Amino acid sequence: MNFRRTEWIAAAVLLALFLLTLIPILALGVYDRPSSDDYGYGKAAHDALVAGGGFPGAWKAAVEQVASVWLSWQGSFSGILLMGLQPAVFSDAAYAITPFVLLASLCLSTLWLVKVLIQDLLGAKPWPHAFLVAIPMLALAVQYPVSAVEAFFWWNGAVYYTFFYSLMLCFVGLQIRLYLSCASLDAPHPRARLFLRVCGTAALGLFLSGGNFCTGLLAAILTLGMTGLYFIRRKPLRARACAVVVFAIFLAGFAVNVSAPGNAVRQAYFPRQTVLDAVSGAVRWALGDIRDFTSVQAMVAILALLPLFALLAMRSGFAFRYPLLFFALSFCVFAAQYIPSFYAGMAYGPDRMRNIEAYSYYWFLFLNAFYLMGWVVRVTNLRAESVYALFADRRRWAAPFLALALLFLGVAYVSRDGATSVLCLHDLASDRAAIYAEEVDAAIAYVREHEGERVELQNLSVRPESLFFSYPTADRKNYLNTGFAKYYHLKSVVVPGSEE
Repeated sequence: MNFRRTEWIAAAVLLALFLLTLIPILALGVYDRPSSDDYGYGKAAHDALVAGGGFPGAWKAAVEQVASVWLSWQGSFSGILLMGLQPAVFSDAAYAITPFVLLASLCLSTLWLVKVLIQDLLGAKPWPHAFLVAIPMLALAVQYPVSAVEAFFWWNGAVYYTFFYSLMLCFVGLQIRLYLSCASLDAPHPRARLFLRVCGTAALGLFLSGGNFCTGLLAAILTLGMTGLYFIRRKPLRARACAVVVFAIFLAGFAVNVSAPGNAVRQAYFPRQTVLDAVSGAVRWALGDIRDFTSVQAMVAILALLPLFALLAMRSGFAFRYPLLFFALSFCVFAAQYIPSFYAGMAYGPDRMRNIEAYSYYWFLFLNAFYLMGWVVRVTNLRAESVYALFADRRRWAAPFLALALLFLGVAYVSRDGATSVLCLHDLASDRAAIYAEEVDAAIAYVREHEGERVELQNLSVRPESLFFSYPTADRKNYLNTGFAKYYHLKSVVVPGSEE
């Protein structure tokens, strides 16, 4: 069988299986409901819409909230803007788009960056190789996050972490393309294209700089490294100026984020650590997460991709001389994202933050496996014909490929913590998701009929694992209760028997 055809068949099978696993996750979206900070941050825009201000009014209210929160609570200007425009602000039914938005952002950004690395950096044909590499990585990220609800179903937390992490992948891809395009500065019409690339990259960087600190620090380190390459490789002055502009705009936005007066207000609730303690804690926790995130599923994915990694390494112009140095540097970058949380005194942070740390781990794992395979190829002088021979006869590759696929799916199904799709299927099949949505809808309808009153709601009878994040409690002074009450203009709300 033609090897190229084999690659396309394998990619088609992987893509079909992956899309199939997304169906229960997306189907659950119809039962998704806002909770917790969705109410507190969405109130201003929601009130503007109710008052007849339309989208311009909602946008104005959300922007004003950004300025207010920047002074009083946190400096994440882009994040606060997106939190304030959560889907339920516009329509209760619109909240169902939450898993669609989060999954689309994560999947498309990962696929695109893999394509950029394979096509632009390695010089290989992007398709179907990008599918073959990105889909296993995405399967691990989607099926095994630390918390599925905080990764894909709770807008406030997911958009602040998963979505901004996806933007960072796009930002890195744009910088790689900008760097490589500098080789064509003497082409007949490069200036307009270069100007657009710089503007687009800088604009995305500015928006990204207003997100969470973990992604921001990771992006800052990677951007600094990319900018340094322009000077190390002695790129033309105009190219270096473009890189400096992108880095400076990102850094200015991140400085606005970090220096917000509200950050000091928020920090007062946590004991701040020294920089040395934060770095030490970050390294320890990063090592622990490498241990915890290294699963049978991840190892199966890597083993299945080793032949492809070998072929991609052969076709590239890289020497792959320093696998230990690459591992050390990539570990430092991976561990750096833990520093903001430890510095702020929150140790390892909430699950939504740990979700993006898991995503980063899969990049760390795949990149190191590829680099190590490249080193093996160069040391052993392995030739492409040797790899092609493994796939020359369908009888020699079909059985191992099928075995690996079945093993991956089998291990996923019996995983101790459960794959996301399995959890979603359970909540759908057991009607827990439908009952949950029905009870929340009934509570919302009830409070809308009792605006300005003190309201007592019944506790939820079910709390689906893949969907539920929070609900008002028995304590009317709890922030969950006060946010809910303000959103629906109640004097107070209480749910006897409910706990945070």
